[in-house]
Amino acid sequence: MARAEEALTRLPEPQRTELVAEMATTRRWLDSRPGVPAQNPKQSRRAKKAANARKAAAATQTARAEKKRQGKKAKNPLQGARPLPGVGDARPKKRPT
Repeated sequence: MARAEEALTRLPEPQRTELVAEMATTRRWLDSRPGVPAQNPKQSRRAKKAANARKAAAATQTARAEKKRQGKKAKNPLQGARPLPGVGDARPKKRPT
């Protein structure tokens, strides 16, 4: 099979088509034999990108759901409030020299 794949580039078009068909038939026969683990079909670049995009979307959705479960932070009730009169106005006492 490896030698046939190497020869594909050097063959003229009609023979290349025949060889590709025979290689496909041979692969199916090899995969159908009992006791031999079947190879996983290879993904195209477009299929890989789509799968990665689905994984990223699922991870983002999970992160959003996790953040939603945490809830909002409690607001500080004193945010923007004015200080009480007299607080912070006192000057530090001077030491006698």
